[in-house]
Amino acid sequence: MKKNTTDYKGVRPLNGAIWFENENVQIFDESWGSRGYMVDKETRKGEKSIKGYTVDTIMKMFKLEHIDIFKIDIEGSEKDIFQYNFENWIPKTRIIIIELHDRMKEGCSEIVFKTMKKFEFDHYNHGENIVFINRSYN
Repeated sequence: MKKNTTDYKGVRPLNGAIWFENENVQIFDESWGSRGYMVDKETRKGEKSIKGYTVDTIMKMFKLEHIDIFKIDIEGSEKDIFQYNFENWIPKTRIIIIELHDRMKEGCSEIVFKTMKKFEFDHYNHGENIVFINRSYN
């Protein structure tokens, strides 16, 4: 990522994963190949561990008051970040573009839509992505 973003001002790479708690998580491969690595709580012996950050923590670290566009393609972990600790960052987000991964983690779509119904968002399908637009965003 550092190599791919060196020409862009304002990009600050963070070595970690988005997660629903600030805790170490492990990267693992459930036979989805190099484009389908997943993360989970640090419980698997022999797997690589990295720091997991909540969206709220990342916003505080980088002094962000809001998120304009949040593109989420996190191989099933969307189920977790939309199930726990979402109350603060979702209303501060203008647009969420998300790829859902029910084939990798059952129930992703159900949790995401259940959570998003608590807020004032319209949604549209765009290819493999769902686009949520915040109607109440100032």
